[in-house]
Amino acid sequence: MSDPFSVASGAVGVISLGLQVCGQIVSYAQAVRGQNDDIQYLATKAEQLRAPLKDLRELIEETKDSSPETANDLKEKTKILRSYVESLEKKVEEAKPVASQSINGKARAGFKKAVYPFKKDALFEIGACLDGMQETLQTTLLT
Repeated sequence: MSDPFSVASGAVGVISLGLQVCGQIVSYAQAVRGQNDDIQYLATKAEQLRAPLKDLRELIEETKDSSPETANDLKEKTKILRSYVESLEKKVEEAKPVASQSINGKARAGFKKAVYPFKKDALFEIGACLDGMQETLQTTLLT
């Protein structure tokens, strides 16, 4: 049988990362406000995921000592969530401008920021990750 505390800490880490990445999407959307409706839509989706992520974190904290079966069930469901969160983190990292002190680096970072909103494939992939996270959270919190 797994140690409920280690199960909870791993799951809480995934949830914390999910909250962080959703926050990055919202921050990015605020920085490019008015430039792209697709990004604003993703920011809204990311913002809406924050409450269920926090609810799941609270549920894990409440059950880690009192119900090892629930802790193991949450661990399994968090594995699915982890794959979406890690994929989302990768997509968000790819979209971040490269920090550089050189003039070329700053120009490249500015260009990357200006071009990113028009990469429909990246927006679609981020949206798919957010949808997957939402479905997983709904399933986890309803069972």
